[in-house]
Amino acid sequence: MKALGNGVATGSDWKLTADTIHLYIDLYIDRKKLQQALAWGPHDSTHAKAVSTLYTIQADSLALDLPDEVLTEARAFGHAFSTSKKDSSATAERNWIAGDSLTARWAQEADSSGQPKSKLRTLVARGAARSFTHLYNERDSTTGPSLNYSRGTTIDIALKNDRIDRVIVGGRADGVQLEPQPPAPADTTAKRPPRP
Repeated sequence: MKALGNGVATGSDWKLTADTIHLYIDLYIDRKKLQQALAWGPHDSTHAKAVSTLYTIQADSLALDLPDEVLTEARAFGHAFSTSKKDSSATAERNWIAGDSLTARWAQEADSSGQPKSKLRTLVARGAARSFTHLYNERDSTTGPSLNYSRGTTIDIALKNDRIDRVIVGGRADGVQLEPQPPAPADTTAKRPPRP
């Protein structure tokens, strides 16, 4: 299936928009399920964009692998940029990653009800890679996240339990890490009553 000029394709979890969209469907009579989606546009037009409740991926062109309509990998080429948030609330913290190209990989895991659900596992940016992430300390829930901005030739982000587990920056790398201020210690100098 093809959409030419202001193409839009929607599914249960994602919405894909681009100038041109090609959907590749398994045409066996008993299956007829989407296997891959390609999206792109003219060089100076709006980027191809895939949006879900938690993730956004945009670039000059996108290739989404969806065997039997289950998203397993997204590849973004040219001005690639992706955002993610912890939950679907409007105030959720946003992480982002960008580069000349970007690869995102999902794995199937059972959710709390036992139903299979795609969970983002890795994000890899290549070429002029940049990222901004919120990193939480699993041992101390009393402080907020540390903030990390990194630049490098490549950036590889691994996720675990819907949280960023590690950020690896390769090549010529630099960045900034801001740690949260620790909670103030309890005041142990209680005022003593005046002496008679």
